Amino acid sequence: MTETEKIETQKRKATRNYQLALASAVIFLIFAGWQMWKVNEANKRTQKEQQRAEELIHAIPFYEDKFALANKDGFFYFINKNGDIVEKLGRWEKAENFSTNYEGLSKVTDKDGSIYLLDTLSHRFKYSNNLNMSDNSIQILDLRSQNLTEFPNKIEKLTNLTELWLANNNITILPDEIEKLTNLAKLDLFNNHITELPKNIGKLTNLTELNLSSNEITSVPDEIGNLNNLINLNLSGNEITSLPDEIGNLTNLTVLDLSGDLITILPDQIGNLTHLTKLDAARNKITSLPDKIGNLTRLTKLDVSGNKIANLPNSIGNLTNLTNLDLSNNAIVDIPNGIGNLNRLTRLDFSDNMIKSLPDGIGNLKDLKELFLFHNKVSKLPKEIGNLTKLCWLWLSDNEINKLPDEFCKLTKLTELELSGNEISDLPDEIGKLKNLSMLHLYSNQISELPAEIGNLTELTELDLSNTQIVDLPAETGNLRNLTWLNVSNTNITSLPAELKKLANLRIIYHRGTPLDSVSIAMVEKINKVQKHN
Repeated sequence: MTETEKIETQKRKATRNYQLALASAVIFLIFAGWQMWKVNEANKRTQKEQQRAEELIHAIPFYEDKFALANKDGFFYFINKNGDIVEKLGRWEKAENFSTNYEGLSKVTDKDGSIYLLDTLSHRFKYSNNLNMSDNSIQILDLRSQNLTEFPNKIEKLTNLTELWLANNNITILPDEIEKLTNLAKLDLFNNHITELPKNIGKLTNLTELNLSSNEITSVPDEIGNLNNLINLNLSGNEITSLPDEIGNLTNLTVLDLSGDLITILPDQIGNLTHLTKLDAARNKITSLPDKIGNLTRLTKLDVSGNKIANLPNSIGNLTNLTNLDLSNNAIVDIPNGIGNLNRLTRLDFSDNMIKSLPDGIGNLKDLKELFLFHNKVSKLPKEIGNLTKLCWLWLSDNEINKLPDEFCKLTKLTELELSGNEISDLPDEIGKLKNLSMLHLYSNQISELPAEIGNLTELTELDLSNTQIVDLPAETGNLRNLTWLNVSNTNITSLPAELKKLANLRIIYHRGTPLDSVSIAMVEKINKVQKHN
């Protein structure tokens, strides 16, 4: 073999080796790619399975976002949000999820047929809803909505009862024998026809909850004051005209509901209830609040709406933990400046009163999110209102306001501004800074024009200009891309800007008496027709 042939042979061998190496590399890459594809597919399946599991978990009704009912192998048990079994809550022959139907408890049945109500801490209480049950081990007796006309006989023999539920019946009288249920912690008599409370109800000294709402009770016996373990007392929806001074003995009360009664005066002793966090005395005939109400410094909610209160005590400024104060629908003329001390308020309702002015102290309520002052006689807003920078809802309709202060533009978190039924003649250009507004009602004012800056309110969905003196709308209203409702009824507008046609979801309201020209009417009808079909 010549030298040239040897070289050619070596070249061919090298080429073959290269091709084999390349083929091997390609095969390896293909195999590796296939393996990676398998891994990716497995990961995708795992992710999908995890997603399905999460979707399943989210689809299960979890009580208080904690526990849900599950069933396997003929047993019921509870799981948490991770899908793990909550062993402390046990396994049961039958079970229902925790629900408000049983006051936040779960109805469960043991293998021997015994029925219990189970709480989320795993405490269980022997339960029955059988009127004829005579088992003295029963702790909770549920006789709601059984058309009972009398207090059931022999219940007094169930001396281990801790809760008795008798709501939604037709019971008229509580017998003296009720005093024998000395272990009762909760007595629910909501929506019956009870007219009188026996004095010996004061012997149920272990009561922590007493619900007597929606009955026909006209008076409360002095002995109510013996129930000094009460935490929650509901006397709403009765015909009670006064409270005994002994109500002040219930120093452990945190919730007192007196709404919808006929009470004319709250006794000074109400000031002894220093653990109260909620006091509801709405829809009574109360003419004044006692000065001692200022002692209730733990109150977070006070509702005395729908009464006949004309003056507020200065001590109301002591209630510095209030977050919700409702004084609407009274006869209040002046707001004490001490209202500014309530700097934790998030909701304040003074609507339907006779208030003429707001105190400067209103500006201290820097956590306020909702302020309702409609149906009063306010003529001027203090500049301090601009300090309420967390305000979202401001309702000032049906007052005598003629001008908005310059500081108004600081309320940049407002979403609802109700100014209808005032005497406002013009809007400041700064109105355009309220860029979170979704509702602006200006009807029944003296406004004759809108500033061009109105077009900056791009979150606006409702704009009511009816019963104003407005002659035309600025072209910038066409920038209100989220506007769905525009009312120009009973205005002096003769033509509408063509820019409104680009607002895809708009519906325009106008009465035939509005002097729109034929071009604008045609445009309105076309816009509204499109919306009707949508």
